[in-house]
Amino acid sequence: MNQATTQFEKYLEERFALLHAPQNLKEAMEYSLFSDGKRIRPLLCMATEALNGTIQGTKSFPLAMAIEMVHTYSLIHDDLPAMDDDDIRRGKPSNHIAFGEAMAILAGDGLLTQSFEVLSDLDIDSKKLKKICIFFSRCAGINGMVGGQVLDLTLDVTREHAVTIEEMQAVHRKKTGKLIELSILGTAVIIGLKQAEFEVLEDVAKIIGILFQAVDDLKDDDETTGKTQNIDVINGKVTYITLLGKKRTSDYVENLASEAKKLLHTLEDHNTEMLEQIIEKIIA
Repeated sequence: MNQATTQFEKYLEERFALLHAPQNLKEAMEYSLFSDGKRIRPLLCMATEALNGTIQGTKSFPLAMAIEMVHTYSLIHDDLPAMDDDDIRRGKPSNHIAFGEAMAILAGDGLLTQSFEVLSDLDIDSKKLKKICIFFSRCAGINGMVGGQVLDLTLDVTREHAVTIEEMQAVHRKKTGKLIELSILGTAVIIGLKQAEFEVLEDVAKIIGILFQAVDDLKDDDETTGKTQNIDVINGKVTYITLLGKKRTSDYVENLASEAKKLLHTLEDHNTEMLEQIIEKIIA
């Protein structure tokens, strides 16, 4: 996987260099886009592409980069005082601390809008490209990631009862899970998987989305994340730790990982090794 990450990073740097923008804006965009992220979503794109054998030509790179740009913009905006109000991201000052709130907002806007230009680099037929563009917009937008952030804010402000795990997962399925679904299912469209295979990956993607958030809560509790420790608890947000406790959350993570792998094993004619490795990387 290290080789795959290096290959994607090289593509990301070269493609980003082609973007024309005011220097201060581009610096703010670059600051967060190249800030030592785990690149889980691009890796999921590459791993899904690898289902049909070894990675050849990495056709999914434009999709992977576009998703990473949207993910990065969401982190920039998430850290703003009006949202999660976090001064640290990936072990260094958040974008608005480094560049000011106005430039941070514009950097996020720039990453979001330019992601569609990058997406258009996909070397696929127009029917597939249209399908992916629609899916991309839905996963990133008001019924996906943005909608999940709204649910998250609403849950914090208006709750009059103890939040249930179902309510919390409804938030995470959109806020975190939709870009993970986009990474896997968008690439499934690119490589032309059959409907039955697509449906298996749909279930896998949903599990990985929940898994990713549960692990993030565990790491936040253990001081192994690059943001302010326990920032969600400080902000009054409900997490898997506050609902289930650390031990039950750890058990839940193991069960989710096992369930996802079992589903992948039903894809007998496909190379699922890299997807399984990513699941292990997430829970490590």
